[in-house]
Amino acid sequence: TKPPETTIRQFHIQLTKERVMKTLLKALLLTTLAAISSLAWGADSSPEKVAKNFVEKIYSGNTVEATEFMYFPPKSRYENKELVQIEIDRMSKGAQHDIEKYGMPEVSVGEAVYINSDKTKATVKVTLNSKKDGQEHSDSNNVSLIKTEDGWRIDMSE
Repeated sequence: TKPPETTIRQFHIQLTKERVMKTLLKALLLTTLAAISSLAWGADSSPEKVAKNFVEKIYSGNTVEATEFMYFPPKSRYENKELVQIEIDRMSKGAQHDIEKYGMPEVSVGEAVYINSDKTKATVKVTLNSKKDGQEHSDSNNVSLIKTEDGWRIDMSE
């Protein structure tokens, strides 16, 4: 039989190896998750993509995801979550009305026009083109965006 201190030393070495492996696996998992989130949010890395995705979410009735594209400044009237929901519901109802009247639109966007020198604020022209019962309809609006630490967002400060 082995002396007790050799067994304890081997046990300690085995335990240390397991800890190192667990730490490496955790680091690998976190790195993988960070890469995946970067890819997911990378799709919304430009003002044009954010504007398009936001409008598409509103028109598809996905108001929960649409709010993720919105920026509400601190100490604004939108600190009250009920007002945020009222605003989103208003947008969604308007979109549903448009869909009933004109059909589901195709969303296209123009190039971002930066409105400050550090390029943290921009407007993007969003155009909705739809066709229903042989009649074509087109509507365009400028959408204001702001670059935040979370990426580009629809600026709800106005």
